Amino acid sequence: MRRIMFAMVAFCCYLSTYYSATANQDTIVKKICGNVKEKITFNGDGKKYRIDITSSNRSIASPNLPYNATTNTYSGEVINGEIPITRTSNSRYSGESIFKLTYTCVEPNCTDSGVVYIKVIVCNEGRDIIGLPPGESIMQNIELFINYGPFQSAEDEMKAFSITNKCVYSQEEVGIGFSADPIPVEFSRRLWCAPDGKYIESFEYKQGTRSTYLVLLNDGTVYELKFINRLQDITARELWKTSDVVENGTRFIEVAGDDIYVMTDKGILVTRDNGASWQVDTNGLNGALPTGITLDEDQNVYCATNKGLYKQALISNIWEPVTTHPTDNMVSVFIDRRQRIFTSSYGMARKSDDRGASWTDDTVGLNRKTVAKFGDDAFGNIYAITQGTTPTEIFRSKGGIAPWERIESDVINKTDPAYSTNVFFAIGGDTVITLSSTYGMLFSKDQGTTWTYNKSQAPPENIASLIKTPEGKAFLSTNTGIYFGQLGDTSWSKRNPITTFNYARPLFRDKSGILYSLGEKRSGTFGLFAFDNIISSDNGISWKSDTVGLWQISQGTYFVDENGKQYIFHIGSGANPAKIFSKINGSGWQEDMAGFTPVLGGAFEQSSCWASDSKGSVYVAETITGKGSLWKRTGSGNWVTDTVGLNNAIIYSIVADSYGNLYAGASSAGILHKPLNGAWQSIPYPKEIPMSAWTFFVTVDARGTLFATFATFDANFNFHGNGVYFTKDKGVTWRYAGLNGIASNGFVAYGDTVYAFKNSHGLYAITSREYSTAEWSPNVIDFGKVKVGTSVAKDVNISNYGNIEVVNISTSSDNPVFSVGLPPNSTINPNNYMTVSVNFQPTVKGKVTCMIILTSTGVNKYDTLFVEGEGSETSGIDILSEKDEWIILPNPSRDMVIVSTQNILLGEIKIYDANGRLVLIQKIEPAERTSIDVSCLSHGSYTITIGTKSQQLIKE
Repeated sequence: MRRIMFAMVAFCCYLSTYYSATANQDTIVKKICGNVKEKITFNGDGKKYRIDITSSNRSIASPNLPYNATTNTYSGEVINGEIPITRTSNSRYSGESIFKLTYTCVEPNCTDSGVVYIKVIVCNEGRDIIGLPPGESIMQNIELFINYGPFQSAEDEMKAFSITNKCVYSQEEVGIGFSADPIPVEFSRRLWCAPDGKYIESFEYKQGTRSTYLVLLNDGTVYELKFINRLQDITARELWKTSDVVENGTRFIEVAGDDIYVMTDKGILVTRDNGASWQVDTNGLNGALPTGITLDEDQNVYCATNKGLYKQALISNIWEPVTTHPTDNMVSVFIDRRQRIFTSSYGMARKSDDRGASWTDDTVGLNRKTVAKFGDDAFGNIYAITQGTTPTEIFRSKGGIAPWERIESDVINKTDPAYSTNVFFAIGGDTVITLSSTYGMLFSKDQGTTWTYNKSQAPPENIASLIKTPEGKAFLSTNTGIYFGQLGDTSWSKRNPITTFNYARPLFRDKSGILYSLGEKRSGTFGLFAFDNIISSDNGISWKSDTVGLWQISQGTYFVDENGKQYIFHIGSGANPAKIFSKINGSGWQEDMAGFTPVLGGAFEQSSCWASDSKGSVYVAETITGKGSLWKRTGSGNWVTDTVGLNNAIIYSIVADSYGNLYAGASSAGILHKPLNGAWQSIPYPKEIPMSAWTFFVTVDARGTLFATFATFDANFNFHGNGVYFTKDKGVTWRYAGLNGIASNGFVAYGDTVYAFKNSHGLYAITSREYSTAEWSPNVIDFGKVKVGTSVAKDVNISNYGNIEVVNISTSSDNPVFSVGLPPNSTINPNNYMTVSVNFQPTVKGKVTCMIILTSTGVNKYDTLFVEGEGSETSGIDILSEKDEWIILPNPSRDMVIVSTQNILLGEIKIYDANGRLVLIQKIEPAERTSIDVSCLSHGSYTITIGTKSQQLIKE
């Protein structure tokens, strides 16, 4: 029985940044929308050239050139002509990618050669992630060493990886011509992605190995990923789903084990059959509530509870109290790589250097602060993040033996004072320390003394506001500040603040182009969320305070209409009633109370949203002790209530169509509509959405189409997004627009495109245009060797990423040895897929290729499946005879071999060179296939031995 630790850590997510070609190189820019093919015209002046197109993340394909899956390269010889390129299923999202085209003249006495770069701009129709570059958000950066041992050395080869909310990337740094500038990342190679429509929530390594990770997706699916082939590739297998564990509402905190232990808000659960069945594992806890869980190197499980520390031995299923540890109300437990145990209780920290036999108080320097998280590094230092302090504090104990010392000052100096509590979530690393925070990932190369913000993550993906200019540029207000750039571009400039962070400030732009926002926290006796209001008249390059008269206002909600008039709704409570203030450019803040009647007494009164109908009326919605109200003012008139039909609903968003009709997202009251000169009335929900769902945000595009985002709360008040829908007939019919599973921060419409801000998942564009996209996934299949006269089938998915049905699907093959088992008149519903079989039945020996075209009626474009195989006297299956127990594939091999077994083997794989020396040894996991990285071996003949069986391997 082997146990593994899997901690579900909430990482603050930021956008990764794609590389671009250097100025020294020629660059070809191609834009591919949908499945439209583009082409590169190559003029070889009648000479023959070899062309290599490196497409590391498989976002484009060149159908006329053979594809080498090992090098991710399309290669071939051309004289003159056009080289077609098309997008693949991997480029379903918008953004830019750089691909390298190398050309070499192969004619005698011809030395012409060179490199050009293809910048491919992928744009999609319909549901489309905007790719603030490259359209995904970084969750973690990790470093792995190919020759990983107990301690790292300078000789160890390190590779860096980025984990986004969608994929795992290998960061491969190569030079492209600059000498003075830092070496750019030419390709960030995509190793693995979550299935379509799913997102990565957590990514944690298995204890005892730094090359195997467990991945939790937003639908509860857990995958095991293994880095193989000298960390160049990943193998993945689905393990189990959290929804199969217990009833809905279970919230994962930590997971441990091959005997998988899950600590949830319902208690501890365990499975010993890889998720097939689950049992409550509380025997011995006697009602204690778990708050933390971890493992030591002997696979003993430790559990922190509100009644002290418990331990479950490897060969036991009973929790035993660690009687040497006080029975505190505990917060966390941590075991470092030297097997020292650290625990925290409220106001107390303890340490054991002898695996729990004895404990010492470890509070010197902590000043009785409560530690929420511990971490360590390769040098033996211990780190601690506090909870319940303002600001959040980070401590370090050098070597784990020195008194605690605070090390967060370099970080806190950059943070927003109003958002400095509980802003750090995890800390630790090897030689480089990573700190996960509200503001993104920070790194320290001097064991926490100084910290560097990863600027390549900008702009961050927690977005509060989006403004598009008439010129097509965009301003974004994020959880680190305000950025200016082009949607889908790889280069953004931070406009405010330059060197520090401002968290999620509102951002407005009036008709004259002046920008309005909130700046630094105000000093004095004002509220925590009281900020200076600032303006910029030069597209955010410079900002100035606009605070004349602001001294009257403590804190409230800020709004600017299209004419540049500014408003603040001052929060009211007790003897201090709510007030409305306003100002126009050139004047100071003053009360704007004509007609407004605040609630007197003990009621808590605050605004829930502001809005303008762009036709002269301004609206402010408010909440008064759990009930809603709405105020309206037209022009310079008085404030009047606009509540007929609202029935005390609390409104969180208001939007007007081009005619002045209003729509509102009213939380549990649903979607409301107010026609001109009419009363508020309900709009029916989509039939797929439960009536218990809430609606917070609505918007209307230029065509009058209403968009709404829906969400539900489970029994534990966890928030679950139900997706975005749109209607063109006020709720009579709805169509699904996507983005299921993640809650939205808000909407804004420009033209017929709606932009949705997603919590921890960036910015998305949605359109109401009806379309369907029948696409292959994957779009490349290699059958390998198949015996002539036999048939082999492989499954492939046909997916519909549109918002209407795909109907009458058909395929056509340009080679009769390949066929598709597709039922006639097939239909795929929006955001769904079907699985079909592709068959290969070779009639002659030799390699064959094929393009299978997928088409359908309706609003659709075709998609191409590229297929190859080789007719042979034997096949990859037939090579393994009944008397053999295992076989090596491929053989000969350059980098990677697969030991394929008929029976599950246990033991070790040993590789000997021609002189009989043992050069490689690898333990075999219980599996039918085991991967071996042989790239480090020299060319020649080797003997692979498993037990008493041996076979020959040729290393190329």
